[in-house]
Amino acid sequence: MKIIRTATALAILTTLTACGDNAPGKDEVRDFMANQSISEVYSVNPFQKHSEQERDNAIDKIKKALDIQSLDCSATKGFKNVWDCTVNVMVMNEPHTSKYRFHRDDKGKLQGEVISE
Repeated sequence: MKIIRTATALAILTTLTACGDNAPGKDEVRDFMANQSISEVYSVNPFQKHSEQERDNAIDKIKKALDIQSLDCSATKGFKNVWDCTVNVMVMNEPHTSKYRFHRDDKGKLQGEVISE
């Protein structure tokens, strides 16, 4: 029993170390960008209703169209769980660079907004 507890504690510590500063990863940023794009498109016409399945299908299409080439994030000085990130992404064979400020809500979900230059 003691060996199992030690192994569990070691696994937890390894996982926490691997997570590092909890900065966003490429997949998480791609998911965020896809969800944000769909929300913006659907907000143009709030009277048009879309099923959950239509929304999920649209998000999947956008995720496939986004190819994040690089993600460079740095912790925002003075804040905990806030990062300024430069995202270099190919969208339909067109290169785009965007700057975001990401943070995590109380549930750990990634939130963010575009930073104006």
